[in-house]
Amino acid sequence: MNSNNNRRKSRELVLQALFQLEFIPSQQLSQSLNHLKNLFAIDPHVLEFAENLAQIFDLHRESIDAELKDLSKNWTMERMAKVDKNIIRVALVELKYFDDIPPNVTINEAVEIAKKYGSNDSASFVNGILDQAILR
Repeated sequence: MNSNNNRRKSRELVLQALFQLEFIPSQQLSQSLNHLKNLFAIDPHVLEFAENLAQIFDLHRESIDAELKDLSKNWTMERMAKVDKNIIRVALVELKYFDDIPPNVTINEAVEIAKKYGSNDSASFVNGILDQAILR
């Protein structure tokens, strides 16, 4: 399996872990990811990038969420679709803390994941928010 496919699977895994946090918000993303790791056999290459994303999210959760609130002027986080919000959170972690990933790759991955897991409007919503993020 190539590294791009591994990273896509990592992002999807982190999305699942973030979705769990919607129901247990006091938990750390790393804990949620650990729970998934204990339930499913996850490729170590997929897990490595997912754990990196989760650790950085846990360290910077407040600033990531503050940026998301700022970028989505007409939407409260509570009003956003949970899948869309969490796809954007993962992408913001990458955009801010992973210099080795080009921004257009991060946005493209987020849009593709939104097409797979979100509603009909998710891809354009995610793309619009993340385009604003890279223009800053």
